[in-house]
Amino acid sequence: MKNPKSSPKSSPESNSKSDPAGNSMSSPESNPAGSRTGKAGINWRHILMLQIVVFVYSMISMLSKQVSSLISAYGLFSWQTVCGVGSVFLALAIYAFFWQKILKRVDLSVAYANKAVGLLWTLLWSSLMFQETISAGNVLGLVIICAGVLVVTGNE
Repeated sequence: MKNPKSSPKSSPESNSKSDPAGNSMSSPESNPAGSRTGKAGINWRHILMLQIVVFVYSMISMLSKQVSSLISAYGLFSWQTVCGVGSVFLALAIYAFFWQKILKRVDLSVAYANKAVGLLWTLLWSSLMFQETISAGNVLGLVIICAGVLVVTGNE
């Protein structure tokens, strides 16, 4: 008489492994995500792509400020203001598309920590484009934020 437990059947469980306690564990081949909780290691190319997207987002902030001056100069429903608002929406759609692409490659915590570097770009644009002054407190705050970004992304 044949023992049903000893017969090798081709079943989904036959590809799984078990730990010493006998609990079933999926192999990386059967589980595409594996047992990893995050994305593969981050590299400089991902950081560069992320910073380009953050740079674009900071430019959208400057474009929004320009559009607000169009509203005061030409009115809310002028063709200049409508085109300006449309360009902001188009730029935001492009930004959102590439932000989603970045999130596929980089952990969310790393992506959002690097998004804080957008403050550097915004501070730079406010000084260059709108002649706003940069205080020592602005610089100190920016250094603290950039240090925090390095702490978060340093172990990735």
